[in-house]
Amino acid sequence: MFIAKRSHFCKFATHFLIAFAIFGSIGASDAHAQASWPTARDSGHLTGSWLTTYQIAVFGGNTPILLSFTGDGILIETDTPIPTPFGGSIRTVVLSNGHGAWKQTGERAFAFTYKKEIFHTDGSSYGVAQTNGTATVSSDGAHLEIALTLLTVTDNEGNVAFSTTGTGTAARIVVDEKN
Repeated sequence: MFIAKRSHFCKFATHFLIAFAIFGSIGASDAHAQASWPTARDSGHLTGSWLTTYQIAVFGGNTPILLSFTGDGILIETDTPIPTPFGGSIRTVVLSNGHGAWKQTGERAFAFTYKKEIFHTDGSSYGVAQTNGTATVSSDGAHLEIALTLLTVTDNEGNVAFSTTGTGTAARIVVDEKN
């Protein structure tokens, strides 16, 4: 009798585990499929890529860059990889792309920080540039207003060689549905 009950229990447990595995995987797939990533129509979201122009007076005007904000708080900045004249003790340098983080601070309001490596034109390391800023997404979700609250250049010894502020604007890059 004990063996019969044990056999019955083992069959029940096996069927239960199989059902749990099947329905658990379906449930997980449904949950993943239902996860919605923000789109350009989601006007309050920062995620996506942006054609950006910084206005920094000491750089002599407009500086075009690309900013991409991922759904998990990562920021990637792409700059023109050409020698950049800073002058002073920095002289002319080459900047890497920037990598950093962002977080939401309010409705359609965000803060970000990213860093990039700086190299002399001979390829030797100079130091690091850091950009801190805030961004506000427009009500239609298509534009950003940016305040660059601090842009610093620090040499390899930890000395701040340059510091400034600025502003910026950006337009969201969307899928061009023209064929």
